[in-house]
Amino acid sequence: AWALRGFDTFLLDMALDPGFAAELLERITEIQLVLIRRWLELGVDGGYFGDDYGAQSNMLFSPRMWRSLIKPRLARMFAPFREAGLPVILHSDGQIASILPDLVEIGLTAYNPVQPEVIDHRWLRDTFGDRLAYYGGISTQTVLPHGSPPDVKRAVADCMEVLAPDYTGLLLAPSHRLMTDVPLENVEALLAVVPPPSPPSASGSGKETPHKSSVNEDAMDQLTTPTKYAILREGDVTLGVPVDGATGTRAMRRKDRLAGPFGRV
Repeated sequence: AWALRGFDTFLLDMALDPGFAAELLERITEIQLVLIRRWLELGVDGGYFGDDYGAQSNMLFSPRMWRSLIKPRLARMFAPFREAGLPVILHSDGQIASILPDLVEIGLTAYNPVQPEVIDHRWLRDTFGDRLAYYGGISTQTVLPHGSPPDVKRAVADCMEVLAPDYTGLLLAPSHRLMTDVPLENVEALLAVVPPPSPPSASGSGKETPHKSSVNEDAMDQLTTPTKYAILREGDVTLGVPVDGATGTRAMRRKDRLAGPFGRV
């Protein structure tokens, strides 16, 4: 809606002409539902939505306004995925703690970008437990551009300890695209948390020990420039894959899977 009207103008619409804002959002929702049904018919593995509702310290508009104009329509777009038993990921920058319970209520299963200077990781885990998985968590505002490699490794360890104490439900990644202010050595420090392949078990079956991880070498070969990276956990296997920023509802690729509290994505 804001792309059609302009950001400032649509915020004014929401405040001064909520009837018009609701009608515009309704028409967009109907179009999105048609696309969602088509994607589901094609056999996608889940839905990826992108909409920023927050700024650094608070929401861009009131939670009451969000619940009135956006929540019911977002719930309708989440519903086809959840009815099909599929996960829903939402990218939403900024401080949105006041509406995260609403998002989980209407079917959100994974939250991105998990900015540590905006949303407290401990609060997330204490509040949602295993009802919500996470994608992101390593700050592109502080530790990645301004920290040292040991700082990055500590941030990664802290993020994993708090958000994934049971070794699942976290797709570890920068909290946004990596810009040119991020030193390459900090990118390397982030990727260094991926363990080497586990040795075969004593039985000779070749199966890996639980919670040990191996690296997808083809995917790791792609991680040669500081774009945006993800370290994606698939059961006992850790993959490295580049991930674009969210620009709207998106089907998830079949190889980009995450074992989380909602099952395999």
